[in-house]
Amino acid sequence: MGPKRKRSRRSTTTSAVYNREDADLELSSNDNTIFKVDSFYLKAHSEVFRNMFTDHLFTNSTIPIDLSSKDLTCLLDIMVSGEPPKKALSLKQVKTLYAFCDQYECPFVRQLMISQFKKVADIEPWDTFILASQHKDVDLAKQAIESIAKFKDKHLISAGNMPLTMAETIDLSFLLPLLEQVQAHSAQIYTMENRYTEGQVREVWAKIAKDFQPRE
Repeated sequence: MGPKRKRSRRSTTTSAVYNREDADLELSSNDNTIFKVDSFYLKAHSEVFRNMFTDHLFTNSTIPIDLSSKDLTCLLDIMVSGEPPKKALSLKQVKTLYAFCDQYECPFVRQLMISQFKKVADIEPWDTFILASQHKDVDLAKQAIESIAKFKDKHLISAGNMPLTMAETIDLSFLLPLLEQVQAHSAQIYTMENRYTEGQVREVWAKIAKDFQPRE
């Protein structure tokens, strides 16, 4: 399903980078910046846009994209260059672009976002696991689980300790097998009070990540 077409009454600006007059497509970010781009790049990277542009009912008007101008610039940079972002992305940006690529079926860019998640998983492993569960991404979930070894709130990851607010956004097919594995290793993964070293704690979480499989 493609983006809805709705014009805003707010004043618009034009992207400083994507502003070629001979481009065959206009996109509008959610903060009303106009991007003039070649449709080739969107068709090459997105199944949704490819289907939309080849539909005989398609009319070439400005297409609203629910991304900020900063995020849309980053997305187009990746599509045009075919390379990972040159600058490190924030966790918020990675999550936003990952969700967009999942929705619009952009497998190449989505895979690059997974590699970006690996860089931030140490900082926000639980948020990464939540997103992985919502998008049924097993590889990303495993990466997040392995990084939980450094998560300050890992003591909450158990059936008895986890607050509802922490559990309610996670798909049960991902949450339940994680809690089962945590229960099996509970003496080793929460703290080092029982004489387990930091390295041993990391090894246990790595094993949980390796063995993790969501329920069908």
